[in-house]
Amino acid sequence: MGIFKKLFGRKKNEIHLSAEEAFAESKSAPFPAQPEGASGEEEAVKREKPEDATKEIDVQEQLSLHCALYQYYEKIEDAPTALRSALRSCARAVSESADRFEVTLGDQSLIALERQSLSARAKLPEALLNSAEGAPAGVRQCVLGLNQVLDITPLRKGSRFEESYRAFLDALKQQLVCYELVGETRLVRSDGKLLWSAEGTSDLKEEAQPAAAQREPENDAQEAAPSPAPQAEAQEAEAKEEISPKDRAARSRELISSHGIQPDSSYTVAIDEDHIFPRSIKETVERISALTATALIAQAYMSKSNSSPASWSAALINRYETLYGVKKTFTPKESAYLRDPGTSRHALFALKAEAAAVLMWALGYTELNWPDKSADLNEISSILKINDINLLCSKAKARDKEELLDMYDLTTRLHALCVRTGFKELKETGLDPDIIYERHYALNWLLGIGGFAAWDSIIPTT
Repeated sequence: MGIFKKLFGRKKNEIHLSAEEAFAESKSAPFPAQPEGASGEEEAVKREKPEDATKEIDVQEQLSLHCALYQYYEKIEDAPTALRSALRSCARAVSESADRFEVTLGDQSLIALERQSLSARAKLPEALLNSAEGAPAGVRQCVLGLNQVLDITPLRKGSRFEESYRAFLDALKQQLVCYELVGETRLVRSDGKLLWSAEGTSDLKEEAQPAAAQREPENDAQEAAPSPAPQAEAQEAEAKEEISPKDRAARSRELISSHGIQPDSSYTVAIDEDHIFPRSIKETVERISALTATALIAQAYMSKSNSSPASWSAALINRYETLYGVKKTFTPKESAYLRDPGTSRHALFALKAEAAAVLMWALGYTELNWPDKSADLNEISSILKINDINLLCSKAKARDKEELLDMYDLTTRLHALCVRTGFKELKETGLDPDIIYERHYALNWLLGIGGFAAWDSIIPTT
């Protein structure tokens, strides 16, 4: 089927740092100092421990806390993807149904967010609309060209609700180019500047308006209509084959059989493919950098030839911080390990190279071999070494949803075989259950199976 290519020639303990970099003293600790007497495991448990009991918010309070954000998109169909990416970077967990999102914050506060692609004239308060008719041309075009509104309403309070809710709103507004409706009479830009008020005032000059809001629609019907796709894109979309779950299952079973393994014909991979939305390229690159760093560090501690793994690890983290901003992307479990790398966990984190390999494959940088041989961590680190986050994102050729679903179906079936097969029979198949588990884990995260959970919270069930 051409899904796998054997291109991972394992090279152990090869690290891409000069001697000076590898053994240089770190100028700053990669993580905050840990309280005396607390182990890394205890710290991880502490971080993951659920917050105090939450409290539902009544209707009156919901109304007072409601926030409305307005945006403009040249292609309104791009709006959901941008919103999903922004929400996942601002929240602990996100679940989605139609155009409604439920967002869980770090203190277990729960926020509801609904998006509507509507004419601004249908949603903006009348006083703002009337006054905008007399605004300078640039301001008027911007106000009347807004074509998406996000209605944000808290549903449940956590232990630090006010702090968490305000931080969430601030982070979301920074991620999105948007305008907040304040007091029904003012539209305020993400940076705090007033776009327009019902009193006819603005902090923005005409030439400072967003380039996206270039035109004023002639009428509501025209404004609500999506931009027509170029003919070439339309033809490509028509030509693209959509695979049914039944056909996908048949292809997976055929590939498994071609490797001399008897597939379970009764096993079903049950997911709603219409509600699968792969994570953004930027999110994926950030996760790759964190996984690769922890895997390299685990490998360094396991290597007998590395006499100073702690110094080497500090130098590596500083380098990845410069290239990828990696410190902010480490999960609580990864951070706990990097603060206190207990010997019992080195093998566990070295296996994260397999998850990184899946994500590199998803971005089109590598191919995947059949899961009987380990990924070449050196291959992955070589690519990260000569790029940075902007270059890696811009050069990525992300695989389409159909390819990702093909790989998910195959990997889930292989994982189910490993779980249900006896030790002797599994050994005869040549499959490596650890590799398959890590791949399944990464694909669950990448596709948001069961909701967009944080990396540490993924459960790859079969």
